Amino acid sequence: MIEMALLIAALLFAPLAAHAADEITGFRDVPWGASPASVHEQIGLDCGGQVGPKRSCSATVKIGDVWADRTYFHFRRNGMVGWSMWTGAALYVLKALEEKYGRPTAQDSSRALWRGREAVVTFVYFGSGAKIEAFTLAEIAVRAAESAEEERAATKKSAKDF
Repeated sequence: MIEMALLIAALLFAPLAAHAADEITGFRDVPWGASPASVHEQIGLDCGGQVGPKRSCSATVKIGDVWADRTYFHFRRNGMVGWSMWTGAALYVLKALEEKYGRPTAQDSSRALWRGREAVVTFVYFGSGAKIEAFTLAEIAVRAAESAEEERAATKKSAKDF
């Protein structure tokens, strides 16, 4: 939990990348806030009958010559707030991200991070594969608050056992 809090703090307070690459505005031509129907029209999307204020829908996407193993688009109040994907071609996709967004804002041996004005993209290595996520800064803040509330509730529940 502490690791997650530190990562979120780093994402929110890291300086903006100083390069002329593309801003993180959504996925391809689908902007943040787009409805599931709009994402479906442009990319193809399966929400599996999900309804409600918070949901994730799957899609099949190709990055260059590589198919992403699993791709999900995340929605809150019917607007796209993030996307995530897994790929077995980590280096290929990392190079594509660098081409699109420039040099990472932060990078170490197992992850890279790009921070824009509205969103953050994270890339985490898993052997030869990787998980890539992009979320709006507003969604990161909401998720951090939800996580903190869940932790407070769990602590309160555990305290009753004493």
